[in-house]
Amino acid sequence: MRQSLISFLLLAGLCCSGAAAPLAVRLHSTQASPQPVGVSIGLTAPTENQSKEMHVFRYPVSINGGRFWIIRDFSQRRSFVWAPELQEHGATIRLTVGNNEIKETAGAEMSFQIVSRIKGKAAVVTPSSHPLVALFSAPPCPQGRSFRVAFHPEGEEIMARTSVQPCPAAARSAATYGSPGCGPTHSTGCVRNGPAEAE
Repeated sequence: MRQSLISFLLLAGLCCSGAAAPLAVRLHSTQASPQPVGVSIGLTAPTENQSKEMHVFRYPVSINGGRFWIIRDFSQRRSFVWAPELQEHGATIRLTVGNNEIKETAGAEMSFQIVSRIKGKAAVVTPSSHPLVALFSAPPCPQGRSFRVAFHPEGEEIMARTSVQPCPAAARSAATYGSPGCGPTHSTGCVRNGPAEAE
């Protein structure tokens, strides 16, 4: 009887002495891939087997297979709103979660496709969340040519124009337009709300 009790206790000890399950993380997005240029994507990182210590989250991204660059460095916030570059591209988002106390890390990746807003041969103007800014997307133009956008506020006749931009090298890329203060873009630019046309 005593030997049976000892054997049972040893077996119970072996069952309960295993190492804790390792930290694991998944990467979820609020929008399904693909999404058109100009859409912001919410990212969140649910974890499994997370210990009580503080955890931090980092989000690097790679564009079209290029090098990864950090869009958010280590932070206690597990959620992040990603604003993809204003061009058609494929992106790989890489998530790293770390426990600084015990030096434990886990990671996950997600592929995402950003596509043109243009469905035919006509340019497309898309309102943004800002009442004075819209996105202007235009079909490809011949390589070696350049272009700009003329626009004016509704009710006014005086035209404003973006700076001259070169046509993109990729034949399938939409043309680039930007207004003063919007900064350079690759396939879609910012224009003040109101009629706009390519020159």
